[in-house]
Amino acid sequence: MDFNQEIGEVNDAYLDFGGSLPTPFTWQFTLVISSLWVVVLTPLVLGWLTSNEDISFASEFMAFFDITLGMGLWVGAIILA
Repeated sequence: MDFNQEIGEVNDAYLDFGGSLPTPFTWQFTLVISSLWVVVLTPLVLGWLTSNEDISFASEFMAFFDITLGMGLWVGAIILA
């Protein structure tokens, strides 16, 4: 029994490994890791930028971040629609 779907095709000539679709664990891992990058690293980077003594750079970055975040949300909504 092939529970991990490692074997793609079996015939008289060969045994093909890795020819099937990814398992649900692969999709879950991909989505969770990318979500953790956004949820964990974004606040850390923004906190580091705003805790510096040079607040002018942080305010410029925050304005740029607001614009790009809005654009990303709109593009994501259009792609998913």
